[in-house]
Amino acid sequence: MHFGTYNENKLLGEQAELEFMLKAVKEGFKVSKPHGDNARYDFILDGGKGLKRVQLKSTHQLKKGYRITCLRGKNLRSHYTPNEVDAFVVYLAPIKVWYVFPMADIQNCKTLYFSRMQPPKHDRWSAYREAWHLLSGGKVLPWYHKEDGNKNGEQAA
Repeated sequence: MHFGTYNENKLLGEQAELEFMLKAVKEGFKVSKPHGDNARYDFILDGGKGLKRVQLKSTHQLKKGYRITCLRGKNLRSHYTPNEVDAFVVYLAPIKVWYVFPMADIQNCKTLYFSRMQPPKHDRWSAYREAWHLLSGGKVLPWYHKEDGNKNGEQAA
């Protein structure tokens, strides 16, 4: 796939937004999208325990790994804050892997790097991989791994 022009990147971003909405609905959330581009967040999710403002970032390119910029603004110099956004969701499109970060956990981050392994098994961010429970009031649990079938901190025997 060729990358580069603004229109191509915009189209890929719109595709990631559609995939996010489908994934969030499958995870049991009601999804709303603010009108226009003036909000600091892309979506509002309702998981039954309050609303969460979500900023979505995606990447469709693989070089030495995947890179997501956590900054905003025309020159990418401003950080998102927990006052503006509740969660930061990352989508690694080529391998269809999702990461869900509470904004407070990465508020000072400029860039997130992810391994190019498919799927990333034991990366630095594994506690956040497919951690959709964090959007409905759950806690970050380092032993949570969806592929093991363990949710909400249940440890494998």
